Amino acid sequence: MSGAAPAPDSSSERPALAALAARLGIAGEYRSALDGSIRTTADATRERLVAAMGFDASSEMRARVVFAALAAEDRDRWLASCRVVSDETLFRTGILLERSTPGRVAFEVEVETESGGFRGWKGWVPTGGASIPLPGPLPWGEHRVRLALRTACSPAKRFEQRLIVTPRTAWPVEAGLPSGRGFGLTAQLYTLRRRDGWGAGDLGALRSLIELASAEGAAFVGLNPLHALANQGDRVGPYSPISRLYGNPVYLELERVPEWAEDEAARRLAGEGCLQAERARLVAGERIDLEAVAAAKQPVLERLYAAFLRREAQAPSERGRAFEAYRAQEGAALEGHARYRTIAEHLSTREVRALDPWDWRTWPIRLRDAGGPAVADLAEANPLRVGFHAWCQFELDRQLGEAATLARTPVSASGSISTSPSAAPGAAATTGSTATTSPPRARARRPTPSRRRAGRQLPPLDPRRLRADGYRLWRRMLRATLRHAGAMRLDHALCLRRLFWIPEGAAAEEGAYVAYPEAEMLGVLALESHRARAAIVAEDLGTVPEGFRDTLHEHGLLTSSVLLFEREGEGFRAAERHPVRAVASAGTHDLPPLAAWLGRDDLRLRRRVGQIPDEASLAALEAEREALQRALASLVATEEARSGPGRPEAGGSEPARPDEPAGEASAVRTPARVAAAVTRFLCRTPAQLVALSVDDLAGETEPINLPGVPPDRHASWCRPIAIAPEALADSPIARAWLDAVPDERRSRPQQASCVSSTRGISTDRTTSGQA
Repeated sequence: MSGAAPAPDSSSERPALAALAARLGIAGEYRSALDGSIRTTADATRERLVAAMGFDASSEMRARVVFAALAAEDRDRWLASCRVVSDETLFRTGILLERSTPGRVAFEVEVETESGGFRGWKGWVPTGGASIPLPGPLPWGEHRVRLALRTACSPAKRFEQRLIVTPRTAWPVEAGLPSGRGFGLTAQLYTLRRRDGWGAGDLGALRSLIELASAEGAAFVGLNPLHALANQGDRVGPYSPISRLYGNPVYLELERVPEWAEDEAARRLAGEGCLQAERARLVAGERIDLEAVAAAKQPVLERLYAAFLRREAQAPSERGRAFEAYRAQEGAALEGHARYRTIAEHLSTREVRALDPWDWRTWPIRLRDAGGPAVADLAEANPLRVGFHAWCQFELDRQLGEAATLARTPVSASGSISTSPSAAPGAAATTGSTATTSPPRARARRPTPSRRRAGRQLPPLDPRRLRADGYRLWRRMLRATLRHAGAMRLDHALCLRRLFWIPEGAAAEEGAYVAYPEAEMLGVLALESHRARAAIVAEDLGTVPEGFRDTLHEHGLLTSSVLLFEREGEGFRAAERHPVRAVASAGTHDLPPLAAWLGRDDLRLRRRVGQIPDEASLAALEAEREALQRALASLVATEEARSGPGRPEAGGSEPARPDEPAGEASAVRTPARVAAAVTRFLCRTPAQLVALSVDDLAGETEPINLPGVPPDRHASWCRPIAIAPEALADSPIARAWLDAVPDERRSRPQQASCVSSTRGISTDRTTSGQA
């Protein structure tokens, strides 16, 4: 784009602002999720989002100045500062110039490879040329390109580029699952309360789930994101992290911390009457109180850390050396996270209404600069607290590694999948430490058909800064998630293409979409996928642009196929018409469990909390649900008649007859019969993977999340599973789901595969047996 005056925009009274916003990727219009209408981005929104990206467009003259400066940068640049390209494309195109040469130009190229090697060559670019051929292929990874161009009558101009060479597609699921087909279990880990636990599911519960999955021949275990949370009030949702690089210490299994066996004082503290009573209360509570669980575990963790320090002071051990190596490897990111938590603790003792200890933007100004002297002084004055928070991450990483090892052993033939929250570029990696990539005056949100300002809202990453930084933060987030996982589920994958930004303090209707460098982010995702030997699953539900799913498949990603969304006409899509490169499931964490859907419990809950406004609306939704239930019963009965019922289901009763009226089929089926029928249907689809939810295995009738409902009306993300994880295998309803899985979907130990989700991005975690 040239530096000429921007073309007028008929939708804007400020054409210079509209042109600048378009150049920065801010969409001029979008289709509303509320009513399908086309909404035009207001000039006030444009101005505020441009400001959030660091540019002043408060007047037309200032907008023109910024536009001209950006155009001049492009005009003077011959080599893009960053390029992400597949190895195949790079060898075909060579090093691309930003424009054609006006005459014959001499070049000198030096490439410093990621491994530290050097390659250099020189030559001539012919008149009109726009690329420099490579003398040979470059390996995958990030390389540094240094280019010098000179003509006969001008001095050399020098440019640098981060060149990220990637595979064409992500790691294939077939590499870890030779049959190419399998099934697994998915769960919100914190809901799996052990009988002898602390009131929330932890990595001990994960071991129980892995053992169950292994016994059933499952190929993976899929988990919610395990990111660090504030663990306070309504900040307990796994998709609203304070860090996308580090985990939540509440998941630590205290009894497996090595110092537990060494330190009698810690064991005595955990066994004291008052703490035992608190644990019993938390385990028996109707809701999960994550804040209370964290508070109960904290003093024991501190005692264990003190035992660690005492031992290391007396005689340095291999564990102590491993901790120091971990801190050195994680470097400034871990130090920043530990300092952030230390500052938040420090500020939590202050009773200042405008101060939010977990939101660095409300901190005293001197503490907002992560690299400033005030933060350094506070860390120097509190080395034990900073060290404690770093040690918690070290131990969490160790226990996650143990779980991954368990999942990959021949004895436990199952792996693990992680989920990354709310879109890859959806939020900063560590709150308060990524101001260079996360604009402070905007929030990102996944739009929902609701006029309320409830729901997930996270600080977005600035796509221009993300790219200028060579996607280092994106790569770091992916590596953190995939470190111990065999696959990753990328929540709201459409955020690779665009993300809905809302100016700080504004209503959702005042937001707009911002474009992201989709192809380059997919390339980086493919690279990190291969390095971790982990498959990638994209959550692509809802309305997505035409061709988006094809793009995901072309890059080797699996997509999501949810039974309740797979509709045709007024019914459901037949099994053979479901997608192949997909993970098939009955629902998601944003949908009611199957038992709730069948019993319409979710509709009554939504009416109680005001999401359904009146009884007439409830009656209309119940009638719509009844029609869908009849359609589902008919579909399952037809599929069973065509393909046979598979394994006998719990209870020994037969499936519905194909000639049975759809209404009767729905009415006479018990929850166990429906569970078995739905399992068989999902397993008959061509989808490579089938995911069974532990919510369904436990027969839960309350959704874990009610999207768009504020916490003062309903507390999402805190409903526990009614059955302890160690007892799940003996539950009749769980047996109905599991026994209906056909043998061809089950993995033998040597065939188990691993699927995982991102732990620190907007993504989920999966563990599997063969990464």
